[in-house]
Amino acid sequence: MNKPHDRYNAIIFDIGNVLIRYDEKAVIRMIFGEQLALPMLNKEQLKYFRTQVPYLVQELDEGMHILQQVRKKGFKTYVLSNMNEDWYQGLSQRFAVEFKQFDGVIISGRVNIAKPDPAIYHALLKTYNLRPETCLFLDDKEENIVAGRNLGIEGIVFQDYQDVMKILKNLKIIE
Repeated sequence: MNKPHDRYNAIIFDIGNVLIRYDEKAVIRMIFGEQLALPMLNKEQLKYFRTQVPYLVQELDEGMHILQQVRKKGFKTYVLSNMNEDWYQGLSQRFAVEFKQFDGVIISGRVNIAKPDPAIYHALLKTYNLRPETCLFLDDKEENIVAGRNLGIEGIVFQDYQDVMKILKNLKIIE
């Protein structure tokens, strides 16, 4: 198989605010009808919150569009996300077609490490035999991109879709 790009062959996606629109405060308001903070929830509320989140978030069309584009170009795609197992299972059922496209998934709830801890990036690289210099990471938090860069993984902060598209086109990742 031909290599999709001179430098990169793997695109790593965060889920929250890259593929799925997630606003914790808005979701808590939808579930409980009032403004609460996650640390204020009791055990029963937290358990209920975790079961409901996958059904209250929205697909981020822009991120899903990028996922489709890079898959069409032949890139391997991976997930690296701070997410618990319940949420991931719910999301992977709700967005089954999209989530089945990934070549690999590392979520913090499975490995008990969260971004920006370098160990979670190492877990992804080791598990899927990836070389950091061949990976491009999309995440909505700059500190997670910086942590990846410190390990040799180039990244793009995903905040404005048009900016991300321009960068991906300039890198010749997509057309």
